[in-house]
Amino acid sequence: MMKRIGYLFLSCLSILLLANCTEESDFATMVYSETKCADRWNTNENDSEEDVRNAVVDYLFTDLRIDITTIDFSFDENVAQECEACSCTTGRIITIDVEKNQVDRLEVIGFILKN
Repeated sequence: MMKRIGYLFLSCLSILLLANCTEESDFATMVYSETKCADRWNTNENDSEEDVRNAVVDYLFTDLRIDITTIDFSFDENVAQECEACSCTTGRIITIDVEKNQVDRLEVIGFILKN
């Protein structure tokens, strides 16, 4: 009898764990290629990550009322452009996590949904 209860318990626990793994997240990851000086949050290629982080978070929350859960930075040399125009990309990639219902609004300002 105890063996059956143990197997039943393990079966139920396995089902619950599998169900949680397949749940769809309410958040989306989006990326943005920083420009030399044309970003809406008024930073430029010489600003530190901390300055850019603060400016992006402030702009998204204050101007667009979008609250992000995380913000990270990386560098992709294939994205960096060797030009001096403000619209040229620096290679710095800004990655944010945001509620899925905000994706359309962020795509309008240049963020791209990451797969």
